[in-house]
Amino acid sequence: MRLTVAVQTRNALNLAFCILITGSGLAQGPGPCSDPPTLCISTNRCAPGTATTCTVTLAKNGGSATATPDLAGVSANNLFCLAPNKVLKFKTVGGSKTFIVTFSASHPPSPSVTGPLRGSSSNPVSITPTVKACYKYSIEVCESPGSCGSTDPKIIISDE
Repeated sequence: MRLTVAVQTRNALNLAFCILITGSGLAQGPGPCSDPPTLCISTNRCAPGTATTCTVTLAKNGGSATATPDLAGVSANNLFCLAPNKVLKFKTVGGSKTFIVTFSASHPPSPSVTGPLRGSSSNPVSITPTVKACYKYSIEVCESPGSCGSTDPKIIISDE
């Protein structure tokens, strides 16, 4: 009887832990992603060829946010690619907006990215990713205090 109760208790705790990990939002937010560089094709590569800067426009959309690279045909929040050592510029347009872009502290796209990137409509922010990998990053765009939206898009830094 004691063995059965102990096994049932352990199974219940394991199930609760699995639910906590998969449903609590721990999988959300910045960090590495597993999308392979083979997903990088000419139609989703930002700043191709001799271009040096990829501009990503951030916007608030209701309770969420969007990140749209300057690529024809790439929708907001879709995966896009950038070659290492090219400039990745984040900006907002119109009005008085502020934004925060956050990459994982343990998985930054460049050693120079040590914390959240803060910008505004009048102050775009740029970084130069150097580390080839897939990144999930968080953005938050605010139109006024308390009126913010957020999302967690992905980017692949790759030569492919």
